[in-house]
Amino acid sequence: MKWRRSFIAALVSSAIDSARLGAEPLPKGEPAPDSIPANPVPIEMFAGTGELGRLLGIKPESGFRLGGSAVGEASNFLQGSFAPGSTFGNGLFILQLEGDLEKLAGIKDSKISVTGLQFNGSPVNFYSGAIQGFTNLPSTPPFNRTELYSYWISKGFPNNHLHLRFGKQVANALFNNVVLGNLDMPARAEQAVSGLIYSPLYENPTLFGRAPSSYNSALGLTAQWFPRRNGNTYLNYGIFDGNGAKRGYQTGLSAPWINNYLFQIAELGVRWNVGHARLPAKFAIGGWYQSGELQTPTSTFNRIIKGTDAGTVNRASGMYLYGTHRLWYRQPWKDPSGVSLFYQFGATNSKASIIHQYAGLGLTAFGIIQGRANDSFGAGLAYAKPNPNKNPEFYVLPLLFPGNYNSTPLAQLETPELMLQLYYQFSLAKATYLEPALSYIPKPSLIGNPSTLSFTLRLIKQF
Repeated sequence: MKWRRSFIAALVSSAIDSARLGAEPLPKGEPAPDSIPANPVPIEMFAGTGELGRLLGIKPESGFRLGGSAVGEASNFLQGSFAPGSTFGNGLFILQLEGDLEKLAGIKDSKISVTGLQFNGSPVNFYSGAIQGFTNLPSTPPFNRTELYSYWISKGFPNNHLHLRFGKQVANALFNNVVLGNLDMPARAEQAVSGLIYSPLYENPTLFGRAPSSYNSALGLTAQWFPRRNGNTYLNYGIFDGNGAKRGYQTGLSAPWINNYLFQIAELGVRWNVGHARLPAKFAIGGWYQSGELQTPTSTFNRIIKGTDAGTVNRASGMYLYGTHRLWYRQPWKDPSGVSLFYQFGATNSKASIIHQYAGLGLTAFGIIQGRANDSFGAGLAYAKPNPNKNPEFYVLPLLFPGNYNSTPLAQLETPELMLQLYYQFSLAKATYLEPALSYIPKPSLIGNPSTLSFTLRLIKQF
């Protein structure tokens, strides 16, 4: 079976999804710690440990780093879903080569990077009957793909507190990046704000189908400006090839194409510390705009039933905010053990968006179990209010199951959806993690009743 082959291949070769995880550039002289969310591919953080390059004889002084990540998972529907009792698998492999242009060509504060991606998986999120995604590995069809995932060049201007990057990349590496952990002090830098595997942590659901994200990266220019050298306040702006908003168009598998479909996004963020333990916190707010002709429930109904595209809209926009707070350090100046909190919100009134409002909340405990300093566990809640339309079978199923329609009765799509997820991330060895996760969706928007309960086992390896 395909899922077994992809899962076993991922376990053997091992890695990550992290096109959804990124990191802002750190203030100069502050090294980035190893970071393992449930899904790692970053913006200025390397998508691995560089161990592969070292094994091949690539020395740090050469200016090159070679590494990557791999992840394999299997999910079983214990209850509910369109496929109760079934098991599905996903495997992702990412390989990145990064060059320091200061060492290679004497160009200060500059890097180049190229990343390849291999994904073999299944539409497991769609079979759950939910619209939010309980696992962040699979995105849209096709579910078996090999692609040149990203290629970019970046340049920093320290005197102006400015950082630019141009090339094929993902927006949610720099924007709405809830996952990025506290990096204020290397000694106590946390692995990530959370190791949850559900999609909303990595991409706000109100941005589904809008922001370039894993595995559909897109050509874009991003700018990050720090008013002060300490980086505690920042302003980000990005403009991208927005053709991913077209029905069925895959920017990750296509050459860049610039036309009237553009995606623009901006974010303002601030970091601060609280109390005698200097507990780090962050808050950010952003807005986005998508141009071009977009499909709506009405236009999709008309296209399938009447053969016309009447009912499309010409643009979409929305806003989001998020925050992360360290609540407690067990040993404030020694290690990251303790508890962190994150929260999220997003809203759009676009007729072309599947989800109109979203709110999320989560808690994570790091290294608080005796003898398990590198383990973490936590919980997350995700709530989504869908686009109120009366034709979910025409709007959603053609996108999720092209040519295939399940006979299971559908709930009205406007039914709000709540998802609860629990996980424990075991550190098996250096840069190797095993993570079981339990996801419960009381009333999936596409099914209504019964509730969906799934168990996922994920293996992550960086190299």
